[in-house]
Amino acid sequence: MVLNEATGELEPLGIEVTIVEVPHPRFVREGDDLGVQVDVPLVDSLTGFTMTVKRLNNTFLKKSMERIVNPGDTLVLENEGMPRKRRPGERGSLIVDLNVKFPVNPLSDSQKQELKSALDPTATPPRNTAFFQKPPNEEGKGSKL
Repeated sequence: MVLNEATGELEPLGIEVTIVEVPHPRFVREGDDLGVQVDVPLVDSLTGFTMTVKRLNNTFLKKSMERIVNPGDTLVLENEGMPRKRRPGERGSLIVDLNVKFPVNPLSDSQKQELKSALDPTATPPRNTAFFQKPPNEEGKGSKL
């Protein structure tokens, strides 16, 4: 309260409060939803993985991914975001942006061939020349056809 000198009466003092939201190092908030980015190695994006996300309350959320994850995929986990205002027990969503990480180092020629063979159903497998050799003769030497 403050004294109004003109009237001699006490008047309520107006208080202005400013709330500044500080950015979180891992999460982005949008309303009741939280967003987080999870890096996924390329091999895991193709073969499946279990991701672990540390929540704001320092507990961990685990989610298994059995499908192929493409660059830019997003996963929406209902009821894992911020508490909803005036709706006890309800929470927003956790929106997980899956960031597929590609290898930094170049692949060798044999690694490239293995990948092509594994991923391209139309690729012709390399000929195994050992298949076209006769079994070793008595002296232990192989003889070619």
